[in-house]
Amino acid sequence: MSIIQFLKLIKKNIILILIVPFILGTMVWYLTRHETKFYSSKTTIYTGVGSGLSMESLGASRLDFFGSKVIFSNILNIFKARETHKEVALRLLAQGLTLNSWDPQYISRRSYIKLHKQTPQYIKDLVAQNQESSLEDLIQNTPLILNDTNNLPDKQLIWANTFYNVMPGENLFSLSEKFKVQASEIMNWNKLTSTQLNEGQKLIVNRTKKVVYSIFPNGHDTINLYIPDTSYFIATSIDSLSFEKTVERFRRYSDANDTNYIYKLLNKGHPFYGMGAISKNSAKRVQGSDLVSISYKSSDPGICKQTLIFLIYAFEKNYRSLNSNQSDHIVAYFQKKVKESAALLIAAENRLLEFNQTNNIINYYEQTRHISDQKEQLDSRFSDEKMKYSAADSVINIIEKQLKNLSGISSLNNNLLRYRNDISDITYKIAINELNNPTAPKAIDALNKLVEEREAIKAQISRNLDSTFQIQYTAEGVNVNDLLSMWLTKVIEYEESKATLAALYDRKKEFQKTYEIFAPLGAKLKRIEREINVYEGQYMSHLQSLNQAMLKQQNIEFRSNTKVVDPPFFPLGAEKSARTMMIAASIIVGLVLTLFIVILLEYLDETIKYPKRAEKLTGLKLISGYPILFKKKKAINYDFISNRTIEMLIQNMRGALKRNKISEKEKPIKLLVFSTQITDGKTLIQERLAVELRRIGHKVLSLNYYKEKHKPKYSHKVENLTDYVEYPVDEHYFNQKSMKEMVHNDALLSEWYTFDYVIIELPAGIQNPFPPDIVRDADFGIMVARANRTWQKADIASLNSFKEFLKYEPEVLLNGVNPEFLQDIIGEIPRDRSRIRRIIKKIVRLQVFERYQIKKW
Repeated sequence: MSIIQFLKLIKKNIILILIVPFILGTMVWYLTRHETKFYSSKTTIYTGVGSGLSMESLGASRLDFFGSKVIFSNILNIFKARETHKEVALRLLAQGLTLNSWDPQYISRRSYIKLHKQTPQYIKDLVAQNQESSLEDLIQNTPLILNDTNNLPDKQLIWANTFYNVMPGENLFSLSEKFKVQASEIMNWNKLTSTQLNEGQKLIVNRTKKVVYSIFPNGHDTINLYIPDTSYFIATSIDSLSFEKTVERFRRYSDANDTNYIYKLLNKGHPFYGMGAISKNSAKRVQGSDLVSISYKSSDPGICKQTLIFLIYAFEKNYRSLNSNQSDHIVAYFQKKVKESAALLIAAENRLLEFNQTNNIINYYEQTRHISDQKEQLDSRFSDEKMKYSAADSVINIIEKQLKNLSGISSLNNNLLRYRNDISDITYKIAINELNNPTAPKAIDALNKLVEEREAIKAQISRNLDSTFQIQYTAEGVNVNDLLSMWLTKVIEYEESKATLAALYDRKKEFQKTYEIFAPLGAKLKRIEREINVYEGQYMSHLQSLNQAMLKQQNIEFRSNTKVVDPPFFPLGAEKSARTMMIAASIIVGLVLTLFIVILLEYLDETIKYPKRAEKLTGLKLISGYPILFKKKKAINYDFISNRTIEMLIQNMRGALKRNKISEKEKPIKLLVFSTQITDGKTLIQERLAVELRRIGHKVLSLNYYKEKHKPKYSHKVENLTDYVEYPVDEHYFNQKSMKEMVHNDALLSEWYTFDYVIIELPAGIQNPFPPDIVRDADFGIMVARANRTWQKADIASLNSFKEFLKYEPEVLLNGVNPEFLQDIIGEIPRDRSRIRRIIKKIVRLQVFERYQIKKW
């Protein structure tokens, strides 16, 4: 479709294209005349996901892109979670029913009355009663009423400042305490750079929002934007414990079944308490930062603000629970493992304790090393004593040989025997005590007494020896006293060594028994110690894992503590209405939809419609077209178009006759006008063709048919009845042999060969049979087809029947064509156009340089 055709299509349907958008716009305007106003609020929270501190590294946490994206996806999905919406809805409902009166910061008067009117009494009975509050608490909780400033003329928001002169002894912090404002606010208001104040310094200590508006020409007045007022309702005071109890009661009641009032209220699209309304909150990350912005809008400004407050509460609760649950199972697992490994370790340690107690072991390895050291010392001493014993024995034998012949030696031996036995016994006891390494004072005293006793015996032996022998000499000339003194020393040494060897020998047997006991105990102790080491390793590993898990849990809980950066604010005015946009959108949608339907219908239109389509569908060459005749004449010159198309018909017909080598001298030339369907306009074309041929000087005979009980829908006035013949369509019609036989007028038959053209119209081929000989007798066939009908398979079959008997290929004439579509046949359509329309047409056709005549240079 070209641009010209598109514009012509719009022009054709311009009324429909304009009326439909107008109707849609009017409907939207009417339906939105009572449009609900919406108030919006927003809040921003800091999550600390990427830049917050970490307990694990004691520095800023660092996450990769995908990790941060996953966490923020979880955060945003929590805001969209059904459980979050349910928590918010229950708290909003509980708050609305807990209030003793309406409060614009919580709920408007209209919404409050509607809520209490619609809520059944048995639901109100679930509300926990507030605890008694003091008068001071009630005064502090006095709500602020928002003045209606919507209709104030020339309104403008200003700040009203409260000034104060600093008195002696006052400072910034005393002023902050006095006027109940933060010291930082006083510094910001007055642009102070120091906390030191001067006496008499004038400072802003409070600021109030006011609205300035016109009251008369060149005059203004002010009104507080917020004023405390208790004349309309009792001050709001909600007890937190009662409120939480009410929320819990509502939750249990809602979860009981799906048919109760609260469950239906939450799930049936309530504008305030429905989860569907709350789910319309918008939560999004702020430009790749750790901030999340949440916005919400509602028709009640108080509920709008409270919804965001409860939404933050529900988010923090669910977010903290979600993060805690991530590590709770791990912590519980390692706690269980620590308990199990601790129990195993304690059991192994108890077995070791019992083993040591049973076998009198304090420190096995120290004891075995001590025993080993003592054994080495014992063996060394036993060897030394043995050598000493042998040496003493040898010396005694030598000395006794020398003293053998001395008188009194035998009696001396007998006297010394008793002393030697005593010395041997005492030395044995001393050796035993020395081997035991006595440290106790009593043991040391006993050992000293034994040594003193032994020395006393030695002295007694010496005295006896001196009294028995006088100064004598042996045969070798050796002094006997010297030999006796040596002999006595060796005897005493011999007895001491003998007693010591006996003690050492007894001690070696004791060591052997100790070895026999300690040898198998070592293997058992080693096995128990290995078990303890294994269990201790398990315990320490699980304890370390538990500590790491608990640290991770604490870190997650620490990072789950979000902070509200921008608290939800109370919306002062409603959002800009979208009514104008909706009306404009409806008009645009109506316009686009209508254009789409018109273009779609144009493309789906299967009627013949265009001359080129007629050639394509019928397979015949187009001989001409004929315009549709409108009852109301337009700017188009229809007389010119209709006459010109008939002239084109005659011109093309003559060309076809010439191509078929049919000379106009062979009179008459028989023309067949036919169609496949009725009401295609054959009679009109036949009559216009005959009239035009007569006008240019030809003698023409027109043959038309009539049928009994057939009244055509459209009839045409015949101008020349003398050259017009009607033939009946009866039982003889099908057997006609030639066109001449169908003329029953003798006068016309006598002039038959004087006619230049004989034009016969046959009935519609689909509805009526046709005489084959009449079709065969025709020199040229013209098939008339109506432009506003479709071309069916029956039309193709009927046309093929005509073509089977015609001498030459017929040509098609498209009747009832829109004059705009005849431009390809007759050229520019003649009409009255203004200069502007001609210029626009040239621009659309890209024919800016086209001229209608040759101009002089």
